[in-house]
Amino acid sequence: MKKQLTLTLVFLGLQLHGFSQNFILNQYFGSIETQPCPFDSNISIKQPADWFAYQTQDGHWDGPFDSTRCLSFVAGTGNFYATLDLGMVDPDKPLFIRSLLPPIPERFELLENQLFNAIFEAKIKPSCIAPVLRFGSDCEDGICSGVFLSLLIPDEDLNEYGAFREHTGLFNGNLSSNCYTTSQFCFPSEYFFNQKLGYAVMKFSFAPNAQLANHQLELRYAQIEQTSMYELGTISEVTALGMHWNAVTQEYDVPVYDASDFQGWGTNFLGLYTAPAYPSAQNLSYIEAVPEPNSSTPQIINLNIDEFQTLVFQPFAQLRGGLVSGSNSIRHIANLNNNGGEICLNLLDLIFENGNEYRHTGGDLYMNNPYSCMQFRKQSALHILNEQSLHYGQDGVGMLAMCAEGTIHIEPGSELIVDAILNLAECDDALPPQHIDMDLPRGASLRFTEHAKVTNQYSQGQQMKLRVHMLGGTLDDALLSAEDRALIQRVYPEPDADISQNVVVYPNPATGPFSLDYLSVGQESVQLYLLNLNGQVVYTQVFDAEKGWNHWEIKTELAAGTYVLRCHTPQGIFTEKMICLNR
Repeated sequence: MKKQLTLTLVFLGLQLHGFSQNFILNQYFGSIETQPCPFDSNISIKQPADWFAYQTQDGHWDGPFDSTRCLSFVAGTGNFYATLDLGMVDPDKPLFIRSLLPPIPERFELLENQLFNAIFEAKIKPSCIAPVLRFGSDCEDGICSGVFLSLLIPDEDLNEYGAFREHTGLFNGNLSSNCYTTSQFCFPSEYFFNQKLGYAVMKFSFAPNAQLANHQLELRYAQIEQTSMYELGTISEVTALGMHWNAVTQEYDVPVYDASDFQGWGTNFLGLYTAPAYPSAQNLSYIEAVPEPNSSTPQIINLNIDEFQTLVFQPFAQLRGGLVSGSNSIRHIANLNNNGGEICLNLLDLIFENGNEYRHTGGDLYMNNPYSCMQFRKQSALHILNEQSLHYGQDGVGMLAMCAEGTIHIEPGSELIVDAILNLAECDDALPPQHIDMDLPRGASLRFTEHAKVTNQYSQGQQMKLRVHMLGGTLDDALLSAEDRALIQRVYPEPDADISQNVVVYPNPATGPFSLDYLSVGQESVQLYLLNLNGQVVYTQVFDAEKGWNHWEIKTELAAGTYVLRCHTPQGIFTEKMICLNR
């Protein structure tokens, strides 16, 4: 367990409340108290009641103190908040603000199998136009600006509070016009009867060359609230009934509400760890999906998260298909479908394998921890459909683990934005070195943000690469480092000997602009002509083609009628009748 701060400070009454109010922490920072500086008793400082601000020598929140800094606050806006002059801070080291909790026996006991929401807010003053705070994951402990929380739990020998589970949240890097930055995240308690809050630490890192002397950090509030027990449904199994059968898709669609023990009216759901072993990466617990009555052939069972619903898994709890009737090895397929809700990942790998998918048709996937991860193994896929966009990760925090024989499906019109670490590895020492293959069809987009990273450091011999089959979609990896870009290979189809297979015109008939797709062997020039039935050229344009599929939109005002479209290419001449309808 991380070592505790060695300060001699008096606990001043952290505001903890019972379940009637649902708060285990609820504090505004208006109360400022005078105390001696722990590093120099001759200096008096002011700190928010029940909190302590400090810096460390190594940048870790539990590292050795930087004893050269005695940080002092003043009352902020309306005496509700606490303000720190950032000119007092070493800009090369992060600033930490830690809650001073009472001795463990006096701390509030947390109920088992519950869901909590944490929200911390601060403000940069007087202006955040110039970068002040640093966001992203390129800092100690994998978070530049965020919150560290822990729950004290029994260890494997059942020693009370002998272990801890750390949860984290990120401060929002997109500061609003009023310069607020907020960290809001959810986390669960576990099945243990004796759990307590371990620590709560805010971390603020500073942008390179930030002019801190002209700025202040205003602490606004810190809250941790338990979701009402009457608003939380728990899930230990998924039973697919006849009423869940979808005759069109030939799959079971099970709403998360039906899979839960819900007796109330809320929209929060918790996937439970139910295995008898101590929760760990070596002792996974499975929420199994099975049709009733069971079938001797594998069925596809979808657990659906809809709009205004939130799903959280306890650490080391997984979703998978149950065994088919009469088999001890063949399983049903269990997909997790996000149809507009929220899925929160914190401190866990959510593993998909043996054909199971995460299907994204809307909603959000929240990752607040450097180790928040979806892992896709044999025959499993991250699947984005229905012309949706999935933003995976947050400011580089989180991980997308692609394992041998797993893949990514991005349907036409859909987009995957990777804002996390893309980790390529076999995930099975018995498998030979191999690549991850994915298709990028026409209208699909794969984009990497400035915070994204690609690594194959855990693959055998560091040989693994992401092979993107360029079938007309868009791949944007320009913001990756050169080293990371080298781990992505574009695989282009070879043009057909028949040029008619290499040119696609659509829609035809057209009521307005139309599209021209062309499969090129390399950099080429393509001349487009539109002729009327008298053979007169009514429109012409030259296009510069790159290797692979090229997409161009043709916007021209044509009278209704029939035309001849002709493409002159190095591969030959393509001709097609083009019909323009009245608009």
